[in-house]
Amino acid sequence: MGNALIPVGIVLGGIVSVTLIFAAAWQPLSRSLARVGNQFSRELDVSGIGMRPEGLGSVVLAFAVAVWAFMIAFTRPSVVGGALELVIVCGFSLFATKVYLGMRVARCVRQFGDQFETVLRMFAGAVRVGLGMRQALIHVADESPDPARRELTRVVGATNVGLSLVDALDGLAARMTIKETETLTRLVRVQAQTGSDLAGVLDGLADAIRDRRRFLRKVATITSQGRATAWLLGSLPLAVGVFVLVTQPDYRVITLGTAFGRGGLLTALVLDGLAVFFLLRLTRVDG
Repeated sequence: MGNALIPVGIVLGGIVSVTLIFAAAWQPLSRSLARVGNQFSRELDVSGIGMRPEGLGSVVLAFAVAVWAFMIAFTRPSVVGGALELVIVCGFSLFATKVYLGMRVARCVRQFGDQFETVLRMFAGAVRVGLGMRQALIHVADESPDPARRELTRVVGATNVGLSLVDALDGLAARMTIKETETLTRLVRVQAQTGSDLAGVLDGLADAIRDRRRFLRKVATITSQGRATAWLLGSLPLAVGVFVLVTQPDYRVITLGTAFGRGGLLTALVLDGLAVFFLLRLTRVDG
């Protein structure tokens, strides 16, 4: 009976030891995860992701450990190789997180830009019927979908804690990095100093946004063929290369099994990526 309890005691002792080590290391680990998450504080703020910096740091670490364990299981490297893979995977995890959050921020800013003309017209109408600027913003925020609702609510909240409306709109322009928000901030600042017709100015800005977006849609239509050509020219070498590697074993061995072949393949991929990048830049028109 006593011998049968020995494995149970060993397991329980191991669990207790791991728990104590984890508890002792939790505070410094939490601070480190918070520092990792703080690198993306602006992205978290703008994209509206309800996550604390230490939570994001935990996600980054968990993703890196999962990918590292997958690589270890398949590559079975040495100790030095495993440590090198861990460093590479951590860097890749940070890069992937930045790319993902950047896409979320870009989508949020784009959605806000699509809503901004309607927001301005509602703002102008509320001012025209006699509401003050702050009351008009509250009305527009209540009637708007996200992300416009969230951003305008933040502007109103900033004025509740003593910030002026112009300074609160400066914060909006810093988060929603489109030209129209900067223009709105300047218009409100000038109106506060001169007392001009704010409703008429807002309608004029909304008309300018409408005309600008109409022009950009025409440009996108005209340059669509050039963008399609860039992607086609970039994908053809990849498709031919994959076809050759699959159907020609001798070429596959030389390309993937020798340092010279891997170097040539990497060089070809880099040059192909640069070609697509520059072709897309040629068809880009900044609005």
